[in-house]
Amino acid sequence: MTLRLDQPLIARLAHDFCPMPAEVRASGHLRRLFQRLSLLWGAVLLGNASITLGMLLTMPTTQSVPMSSAASAPLFVLGLTASLLWFRRAVRHGGYVLAWGHPHD
Repeated sequence: MTLRLDQPLIARLAHDFCPMPAEVRASGHLRRLFQRLSLLWGAVLLGNASITLGMLLTMPTTQSVPMSSAASAPLFVLGLTASLLWFRRAVRHGGYVLAWGHPHD
């Protein structure tokens, strides 16, 4: 459950896409990253919902739908940028090395 920040949903999703050893998942750097990402994307989605609702209430539907999509794009770009920067920082400060492909035995 994401509301409990000790076990954010994003941590479980990350493990599904990129299996990590238990000691890596338990590291303070990655736990803080997952907590921050959960809060960040909660804020991004709340902002997007606010923009969409505001436009739906003040503009005709034919205008509000494309306008809200265009207006929320920068918010998503900022969220993606912050996510990437926080991820790189967590990896660097945690002393981890990313490797693409299959793990070697």
